[in-house]
Amino acid sequence: MSTLNGLSMFNLKTRTFKNYDVSDGLQGNEFNGKDAVYKSRTGELFFGGTRGFNVFHPDSIKSNPFIPPVYITDFSIFNQSMNVGTKGSPLEKNITEVTRITLSHSQSVFSFEFVALNYTHSEKNQYAYFMEGFDKNWSYVGTKRTATYTNLNPGEYTFHVKGSNNDGIWNEVGTSVKITITPPFWQTTWFRILVSVIIIGMLVAWYNMRTARIRSRNRELEQRILERTAQLETANK
Repeated sequence: MSTLNGLSMFNLKTRTFKNYDVSDGLQGNEFNGKDAVYKSRTGELFFGGTRGFNVFHPDSIKSNPFIPPVYITDFSIFNQSMNVGTKGSPLEKNITEVTRITLSHSQSVFSFEFVALNYTHSEKNQYAYFMEGFDKNWSYVGTKRTATYTNLNPGEYTFHVKGSNNDGIWNEVGTSVKITITPPFWQTTWFRILVSVIIIGMLVAWYNMRTARIRSRNRELEQRILERTAQLETANK
């Protein structure tokens, strides 16, 4: 089918479209509509466009079966690329080899860049990513090769990314990296235990002070009672 944005092939079995444009060899992306198409006796298709026409046999169109490997190629914090040796970098080796990254709570904005290694019309490679522990579903972002996250709560996460070649053949395994975000000191277990101990200690000290005051008052009252009793006995005598 001709469109104003290239040619589209519809698969009757999968009910999906595959689009072709100038990068696939078309004379242009804009075609002249339903009347500018012809099928020859031998099965060749002719499509007329604003810059001439294309002729091809549908059986000659071959899909790219290559499943591309996917790699994370860059990691940045606050839009600054992190490398081994970069000030404040959590990386101990190249990001392509990293399996785990530990971040502090203050490193709250970080980004990944990734690529699918398919070189046939690589501008058509598609991508999707998913942050396990945060995202509920995969984010299919088309040809965009970056993902950014902000203000994740302290905890354990796993960033997954997968990609496809120019013909939509996906590498469903993709690649992944584990992310650990450490909490601020006031959210750590030891700090909570310390605060709990201090509070309990203050309560115990307050209780002991109050008990001591009550005992002191009781002793004063007892002394006064004894003195009053002695006075009454003397008066009675």
